[in-house]
Amino acid sequence: MKGLLEVKDSMYGQYAVFEIPLVTGEKAYMRAQHLYAGIHQWYVVIVDRIKFFELWSLEPYSGENRLALGNQKVWESDYKYQDAENGFSQGYDNPVPLPTVLCDFDEESNRYFASINDGITRTIWLASKGAEFVPMLCRSRDGANKLHELVGVDEQSIVQLVKLVKYV
Repeated sequence: MKGLLEVKDSMYGQYAVFEIPLVTGEKAYMRAQHLYAGIHQWYVVIVDRIKFFELWSLEPYSGENRLALGNQKVWESDYKYQDAENGFSQGYDNPVPLPTVLCDFDEESNRYFASINDGITRTIWLASKGAEFVPMLCRSRDGANKLHELVGVDEQSIVQLVKLVKYV
């Protein structure tokens, strides 16, 4: 799986560490672990960042999707951008959580869209640093499969979280 660096043990069970190359040559680190309700439903999907932003821009219900159409200046002026900067600055020793997303169909516009439930600022921070892909958590199997089909980076870019890491 693209970006998967390793699976580590902790007192809360295992977590997967993802390494995301940035345009500067540096790397950002993220983690996926079982801290969510309905643990057996979650999927990790590695998305192409540009294609994901196109899909996110189609989200019809909230105003945050405007960030998908943003640029460096817009992203860096986000009121929580510095929080993401601080979070990512801890690097490998304390990777930040993966964003949680959904992929659904809007009957009114007759098209699929993506929405970020948690992790908008982490996602735009990665975009501002030129990340080509972003690992994301998607709660439903159908949504994860559709997200993978529409914006996944390759055939191996989807896995059920319980198959990746163990929960204690």
